Amino acid sequence: MNGIAITAWLMAAVCFAASLHNLYGSAAVKESFIRYGYPAGWHRVTGILEFVGAVLIILPATRFAGAVLLATVLSAAAGTVAWHRDWKPLAPCLVLASGAIFVAVHGLGGFRLWAVQM
Repeated sequence: MNGIAITAWLMAAVCFAASLHNLYGSAAVKESFIRYGYPAGWHRVTGILEFVGAVLIILPATRFAGAVLLATVLSAAAGTVAWHRDWKPLAPCLVLASGAIFVAVHGLGGFRLWAVQM
């Protein structure tokens, strides 16, 4: 198993846990989404997207799609908490978004692909 696969599996595990937290979490989870300005029930949308991304990132054939989906969701989460100056969850969001971007970039052939095109 190479570093990309290990990163993808770690991303899948963390995002699967996050999806369960968002889907079945306490009232505080629901309240935080409303506090950030999202409509009621948006925590479910986020949880479903995280779950789908976690499943997709595991399989090599769908790894790129899962990584892009997770990078999008996690970047939006980072942007949301930064916009609302809620600094505590910002670092985990950025670390996870970076991991998803790492998997996606390497799924495209890594930085070598970009260097060849330049």
